[in-house]
Amino acid sequence: MQSGNINGENDRIQVRPYRPEDRSGAERLLEACGAAGEVGLLPESERKNGSAKDARAWTAERAGEVVGIALLRQKTFHPHTGYLAIRRYPDERGGHAETKLMEALLAERPRMPLQTSFMPGDAPGAEFYERFGFAETRRTFMPALRLSELQGGTGASEPAVGDRLRIASLAELAGNGEALNQIAERARDSYRATHTFNPPGVHPLSVWRRLIEADDVLRAGSFAAFDDADGSAAAFALLHGEEGGSEAELGWLGCAPGQEKAMQKVDEKRMMFCLRSGFDTVSAEIDTTDFYQYPLLERYGFPPSEPLLTYFRVPASRE
Repeated sequence: MQSGNINGENDRIQVRPYRPEDRSGAERLLEACGAAGEVGLLPESERKNGSAKDARAWTAERAGEVVGIALLRQKTFHPHTGYLAIRRYPDERGGHAETKLMEALLAERPRMPLQTSFMPGDAPGAEFYERFGFAETRRTFMPALRLSELQGGTGASEPAVGDRLRIASLAELAGNGEALNQIAERARDSYRATHTFNPPGVHPLSVWRRLIEADDVLRAGSFAAFDDADGSAAAFALLHGEEGGSEAELGWLGCAPGQEKAMQKVDEKRMMFCLRSGFDTVSAEIDTTDFYQYPLLERYGFPPSEPLLTYFRVPASRE
């Protein structure tokens, strides 16, 4: 059941901390908002799966019915920022529910940096968040490209990478702990360089190893270039998907300073792998702040896609 904003009852909206008994009402609300996937962000779900350092929520109620919810969590991987999502029933107009939720959240967590992401047509949207001091920090494009329409270079004009560099796939490097550690270090440094607004925490190298060797990484289609002089990873390109599947996803890409040509080479090799392995489509998730990946949108001729907008709020004490 949706709740309309009628009879001048705006002032009767009450905001309080979320309780486990609110779950059924929260689930109905999130489903009505087209955000059923966020049920997993409810505090008891986050605590169960262990993906968050902390998870909180607040509900906005009218006459005992949940008409809005604010979900806030601190990720273990990104522990310095609170990830925020505010949802209300589509017919809950006037902005009162989300305003009261934001006010309650900021009153309790005034010094926490906050990040939220939403599509251009979502409500609440940019105007609402800007009113509370948020500013756009990036856009994330999630296009898909049919490989039959691929544009750009995939080996026809291979960049020179130098005599001191050798290239190998992660499959070829299986069991080579030293080489995989080098790739993990390069992935860590590249990720930090592209996530300056909301940097990751300080994690042991084993965490980054697990990320580059995740179950969905296609090791035969992920490549790294190494400097033979010191054994360091000059560049890397990861590919995700399933063997025999129809779609592959471009993963992390990065390089050491001055090794852009090596990065272009390993990127081309993963794209050639996609072509030779019979994939129909290649997808990607590319941020405007990712100076390694962003040029691929134009290079390979990805079709336009509506971006996910990310807004960030720096608390007054940190400005």
